[in-house]
Amino acid sequence: MGSRRARSSKPFAAALPGLLVCFAALLLFRLLEAPAEPQRRLCGFLTLTGLPCPLCGMIRALCALAKGRWGDAIRFHALSPLVFAILAGAPLTLAVRAIAPLPRLSEAARARCLLVLAGLFLAYGAGRIAALTL
Repeated sequence: MGSRRARSSKPFAAALPGLLVCFAALLLFRLLEAPAEPQRRLCGFLTLTGLPCPLCGMIRALCALAKGRWGDAIRFHALSPLVFAILAGAPLTLAVRAIAPLPRLSEAARARCLLVLAGLFLAYGAGRIAALTL
């Protein structure tokens, strides 16, 4: 009986760091008030080229989403709802997996998902740059 309890708490202990990171990020986005225009530019790509990178505006967008300001979030970065859903859904997935084993995606499927996400961000970044330079 004792080993059964230890075995069932192990997945939760393994998921705890991920849960804490996701919740801390969501709390930080909720507490931070990101200005419409940043006072300092932290993006090296933007500093060097004067053009936004595929991630420029994401922090401001996530801060806006955490406060329910969807319009501002979309204006800052159109893909922010997708990132917010992943960030908010990750703790739920980790918690459910800690309670009941769920089937995991294969390495190939995870790699394809990451490639699709990367492609989305690159296409969005390229479109944003094209819109600014035309």
